[in-house]
Amino acid sequence: MLQTVVSEYLYENFPHLKEGKLTEVRSKLVRRTALNLLGYRIGLGKLIQSKFLEFETKTQENQRIFGDTLEALIGAVYLNSGYSGAYFFVIEVLLNRYVKVEELLSATNNYKGELLELAQKKNFSVDYELIENNPKRSKIVLYINEKPQLSASAKNRKKAEQKAAKKYLQSDLLKSKIDKS
Repeated sequence: MLQTVVSEYLYENFPHLKEGKLTEVRSKLVRRTALNLLGYRIGLGKLIQSKFLEFETKTQENQRIFGDTLEALIGAVYLNSGYSGAYFFVIEVLLNRYVKVEELLSATNNYKGELLELAQKKNFSVDYELIENNPKRSKIVLYINEKPQLSASAKNRKKAEQKAAKKYLQSDLLKSKIDKS
C-alpha cells in the first residue's frame, strides 16, 4: 500500500525524472530506516505502551517498532478510509509535513550506481575485489581500468563496495580521471 501511494505521488509530481531515479527516491522513502525515523518524528513513541521498552526514546532496539507501528497506522487508515484516505494521509499528513522530497531527489546513497553510470559516460571500467571476508568485516579493493585505486572496509561486502565508490567519487583520483577524458 505504502509503495503504491508513494509511487503514484512521485510519478504524478516528478514526470521529468527517469524511471531509475523515481525508483531510487521511492526506495529512500519506504525503506525500513526511513519509516522508523518518520514514526519517531511524528511521535508514535508516546502512543505505544509496553512494559518492556520505553518508546519515548529513540534507541537502537526501539527503532523498528516506530516503522512497524507507522505501517500499521497507514493500514488502519486504508481499511477505514480506502485508498484515497490512505493517499491523503501518506502524502499530506506524513510526506509534506515531515519529509523533504526535493532533498531526496538530489541526495544519493547508491554510490556504486553513480560510479558505474559515470564510468559508462566517461568510458572507464569499474571492478571490486573482495580481499577479506569474515563475519565482522569485509574489505574490498576498488579497481578502475584494472588498476587498484583504494580499499574500503565495512560490515559486509555490499557496504564496503558502497563505501569505496563513495570515497572514489569524492576523491581527487576521480577528478584526475575526468580531466584526462
